[in-house]
Amino acid sequence: LSHLDLQNNNINTEGMISLSHSLWHTTSLKFLNVSRNRIGDAAMKVFANMLKGNKKLKQVHLNENPLTDQSGNAIAEALEVNYQLRELGLAVCLLGSESCFAFARSLQRNKTLRILNLSGNRLKDAGVRTILTVAEN
Repeated sequence: LSHLDLQNNNINTEGMISLSHSLWHTTSLKFLNVSRNRIGDAAMKVFANMLKGNKKLKQVHLNENPLTDQSGNAIAEALEVNYQLRELGLAVCLLGSESCFAFARSLQRNKTLRILNLSGNRLKDAGVRTILTVAEN
């Protein structure tokens, strides 16, 4: 299995934690979409930890989940050591400017991520400027 689309399935914290534990052992999954679920910060910490060691996932979509800057920071930290992920979707996730600063720091190290979708969040001007500065370099 290389493509798994689980969007809009009412997956909650418990389900995402179980999925994250399973993803530690996958050797073929390259695309994961868990958008439009009920995944919160506690599950994202576990997921981000899994991302640090996962060398197969190329695309991850987490759009439209109730995530905060706590999740944004955890995922950004994972990107500092994950050089396989090419696309990350975090649209409409309630992320704020603190997440932008964290992503900017991680993108200074991570040169493989090509698409970062942060549309529909609460990024504010300072956060957007920070990301743009890194993107220009």
